[in-house]
Amino acid sequence: MRRREFITFLGSAVTWPYCAEAQVSQKVWRIGHVFPATPSVVGHFADSFEQHMLNYFPSRTFTVARRFPEPKSVDEAVRELVPDIDLLVTWTTVGGIAAKKYATAIPCVFLAVGAPVDIGLVVSLNRPGSNMTGVTFEAVTETYAKRLQILTEIIPNLERVAVLRTIGDPNVTFAMKSVERAAPTLGVHLQLIDIKTADELPSAFETMRSLKAQALLVISSAVSYGACVQIPFAVVQPIPGAGFSRRSGEFGARHESHGRARRRPRKQDYQGGQAKRASSRATYSI
Repeated sequence: MRRREFITFLGSAVTWPYCAEAQVSQKVWRIGHVFPATPSVVGHFADSFEQHMLNYFPSRTFTVARRFPEPKSVDEAVRELVPDIDLLVTWTTVGGIAAKKYATAIPCVFLAVGAPVDIGLVVSLNRPGSNMTGVTFEAVTETYAKRLQILTEIIPNLERVAVLRTIGDPNVTFAMKSVERAAPTLGVHLQLIDIKTADELPSAFETMRSLKAQALLVISSAVSYGACVQIPFAVVQPIPGAGFSRRSGEFGARHESHGRARRRPRKQDYQGGQAKRASSRATYSI
């Protein structure tokens, strides 16, 4: 009798992992996808993400709940979404901060975040710790100082650099430490231009004109990324710019054609801080 019971138990032990695997494969995972910008600006990112997920999971064992809140409303969007999902994917630094606050019990993946160690999202880049991991576009804070240096190299006699910042964005604090430390060494004066929303950009550029800024440095944020796609370029004067992406650098560039190939700036394009040709543009991203 004992022998028969033992054989029955052994057979159950052998088949149990396969039953468990089948149950796991049948689970429909619920993924929350939060991008603090409008669908017209970042919808293609969401589409690409979901398409690549389908490549990994052809049977579509997951569902995706999209949210496109304004940057100021990202906390509320994450808080409302968390109880109904198994995994959270957030974009931009403000999205990562919101995930850190409200999604403590589920895995979180952040994308396009600046300096995650400095802003407290993870312990280190190689060992994130806790429930968070992701991809950063600012592995070190000194890249902002490097962007400022590049501007001084391509513009002779550069003295005045406008710094476009989004009030309340976590990127501003660590970026400014780098820039303010480098500015005296490079011999430039920083003209701080603060905005809260993209609607304030036209007046921000008017301020730059009145201050006679010779170049523009854009501090990365969800507002500035979304705005660099939406802002009418007619309000932007041709001014060389540097930033976290090509689009952010082109904040200050003259808009001619979205389809025209763009080249990197050259020092000979500028003489005394002014474009030698009205059609020339200089943008730089690192």
